Amino acid sequence: MKKFLTLVLVLCICAASLMIFSSCEDKGKINGYETEKAEQKEFADAKLANKIKGGMTRENVRTLMEVAPIKHENADLYRLSNGNAAYVGYSKGGEVNDVSIEKMLDSTLVGKIKEGYSYEKITEIFGGNKGRMITSGYWGVYRYVLNDGRLLYIGYDGDPFSTSIHIEAEGGKVTYPCQPPQDTFSFESLDEFKQHLSTTYASKEAKIAVPKLISDEYKLGKAVDSKACFGYSYVLSDHDQDDALLYTFFVKVYKNETTYTDMVDFYRTAEKKEVIEFKDGVAFVKNYGMFIFDNNGKAIVIDIPAFLREDNGYLRDENSPSPITDLEELNKYLTFEQLDLSK
Repeated sequence: MKKFLTLVLVLCICAASLMIFSSCEDKGKINGYETEKAEQKEFADAKLANKIKGGMTRENVRTLMEVAPIKHENADLYRLSNGNAAYVGYSKGGEVNDVSIEKMLDSTLVGKIKEGYSYEKITEIFGGNKGRMITSGYWGVYRYVLNDGRLLYIGYDGDPFSTSIHIEAEGGKVTYPCQPPQDTFSFESLDEFKQHLSTTYASKEAKIAVPKLISDEYKLGKAVDSKACFGYSYVLSDHDQDDALLYTFFVKVYKNETTYTDMVDFYRTAEKKEVIEFKDGVAFVKNYGMFIFDNNGKAIVIDIPAFLREDNGYLRDENSPSPITDLEELNKYLTFEQLDLSK
């Protein structure tokens, strides 16, 4: 009998130990939070996201959502059971000041876009997902929530064609799926700028299109090498660059994937402007006083000075030169030459 009681006692101790070990295994940590194993799920109940209110603390929201968030700078992200995500932004004091419910985007679609694509083209590739504009400026920055919890940012820099794309992962780690950032180089001498092009791009390009100034009434204001394009401004000779915006030619020779076809289609369809095509590879957006050229598929854009546009009569008088309405008139001021980098 004594042996039987001893055996029962040993079995009870073993059973208790197994329960303790099981309980320990059911606990863990996600993103620094201790949680039951049953709570270690990826998606939160979508109905709970509607209860997040301004002024709640991070811990309040964490308790409400019952899952650990994906942490970003000054924000937490909760993936929801219905395919959306709750983006919760916090003030410096740690209280909720921004809540948005956003449709998650399949992360594999990011590989199908490039810098230089229009917003409309990117929206089509993304299956109609328009993202969320997080800046107040025209054509600013759009944010998308990827289905793996990362954040995709696409910047337009005042242009209807994307100029920057980057992804932010948990903890603020940033990657660039297309091209890394590039410093912007600026010159006031065209000869120095050409030397910069020859030195920088000789191993990448055979030739680069460079504007050639015809009229002696104008001078180079500035030449810029940016990530998206080579930019030039030509100002009236008796004006300074800063006070002559109405009297300046602006030229963009795009380096990224902004194509001639996409740009013409954009102004004709999305902007619904009158586009005149003089010949293959040369178009004129009449409303904007903008010429578009086909540069081996990529676009070159010339914005003519406001006072040389036909519809800006308030800037013109009987002494003003003829407005520029066709290629022949434009070529009295500017043409293009090919800079041979091999030389």
